[in-house]
Order: sequence, then C-alpha cells, then structure tokens
Amino acid sequence: MWDIWQKKDIISQVQSQLDIKKQENQRLKAALSYAQTPEFIEKEARDKLFMSKAGEQKVLIPQDSGSSSDSQNQDNEPNWKKWWDLFF
Repeated sequence: MWDIWQKKDIISQVQSQLDIKKQENQRLKAALSYAQTPEFIEKEARDKLFMSKAGEQKVLIPQDSGSSSDSQNQDNEPNWKKWWDLFF
C-alpha cells in the first residue's frame, strides 16, 4: 500500500514536470514560427544590422558642440555641487 502511494506521488510530480515542459515547448515553437516571419527578419535587419530598404534615406543627427562643453564643465564639479544646483 505504501509503495503504491509513493509511486502515485512520483507519477504526479513527473506529470507536472511534463506539463511544464509541454508549455515551454509550445512557447519555443511560437517563438520559432515568429522568427521565421518576414516582419521579424526585417526588424532584426534594421535594428541589429542597421540596414534600410531601397529608397529610404539614413539620417545622421550631428552632436551639438555647445552641449558637450556644458557637460565637460559639469563633470569637473563635485557631486554635491551638481545636486545643489539641481535643487536650488
């Protein structure tokens, strides 16, 4: 009787692990199917490879030289002074 009860407990634990693995499998299948879509491929090409479509223009925003001198001045100040200037 005791052995049967223990085996039922083991079966229920394994069944719950199987359910978790099935859910993970479904999630991975969904991620795989999404990764094979043209929308995903285009998004990754734009975001990670910095590619653009034919006819599109790339825009480069120049850095403002005035703001960099302000940040250099603030970098020389101690932190307490930066906080003081921020609040007062």
